[in-house]
This record gives sequence, structure tokens and C-alpha cells, in this order.
Amino acid sequence: MCGYCIESGLLLEFVKSERTNSEFELENNFISNYLQETKNLIGLIENSRHLSNFTSSIDIVLCRLYDHYLNKGHTKSLFDVIEKSFGRDVINAYLVDIGTDDKNQFEAPLKNQETYNNAGTWNKFLKNGNLIADSERCLNAYYDWWILGHNKETSDPDVRMAETGVMDPIANTPKYEWKKFYRAFPVVFFHCHI
Repeated sequence: MCGYCIESGLLLEFVKSERTNSEFELENNFISNYLQETKNLIGLIENSRHLSNFTSSIDIVLCRLYDHYLNKGHTKSLFDVIEKSFGRDVINAYLVDIGTDDKNQFEAPLKNQETYNNAGTWNKFLKNGNLIADSERCLNAYYDWWILGHNKETSDPDVRMAETGVMDPIANTPKYEWKKFYRAFPVVFFHCHI
């Protein structure tokens, strides 16, 4: 699916409702999409935390936090709302799991809640003299693995057809590689914005 129906049928109405301050009924299955598009992240987090798919959108919220902190500076109130809405345990469990397979010391601050909770810790992290080189290394590794497919496992289309009945050529990435991608995504997102 190309996403056109989501963009035109749902997100345009959501964006319009935000622009005109009109009522919009949030749909559970699209919370991640709303969180990506909203101009009022704090308000949407507070108004959507009752939805059952809300906690699974922590990756999007964390990426939005990176975007905000990098472009507008550290804002403790944003992390306070995230922490209140998701809970410390959910955030910790998610942060422990993020990262690339190429473990490095640079990822440690991204896995620590204190980095997001404390402006001094965040600013010290950004002043790391190796930040640009680390970002370049991370993005090159991502490009080499995910985009070019080097050292990336793929599933055999005949086996996939026999096991699932699906012959979609896009679905050649096994679950293990998708899990690896989702773990790496916030780190790659952060590095893209440095």
C-alpha cells in the first residue's frame, strides 16, 4: 500500500482540524500517524493516551522528542508529559531495546532517561567531540545494511510463498531483520538530525 489513502482520507482531515481548531475523533489504528503529523505534540499525547495503540507509538514520540530537542532546545515539560503518559517502566524498557548491532559508547546516552530529563546531561551529550563522526558512521552502516542490503538477510520467495501464500517481492525481509530495523530506527533518526 502506498499510503495515499491514509494521507488523503485521514491525515488531511486531521491536519485541517488542527489548523482550524475543530473537533476530530482520533482513531486508534492511526495514532502513530497523528503523532508524526501533529503540531501540538504535548496536547496530542495527553489526548490520545487512552487509545489502546498509544504505548506502541513510543518510537514516534521519542523521535519527535529528538527533533524538538535538537531544533528548539531541551524542554523538560515535553519529557515530563511523555514520562507521565507512557510511564517510566515503559520508557525504560523501550530505551534498553533501542540501538544498532554495532554497539558503541555513543548510544549509551540515548538509552538513559536522564539524558532526556536533564538539560545539562542533554547538552553535555551534544557537545561530544565525536558526535559528527559517530553520526556519519551510523548513517553509513545503516545505508550499507538496510538500503544496499549488505549483510542483510532476505527470505527466499519460493519458501515464503509455500509458508505464507504471499508472493509480494517487497516482503523479502524476515522478521529478525525487521526487529533489527525497528531497534535501530530511533538511533538512525537521531543521527540524521545531527
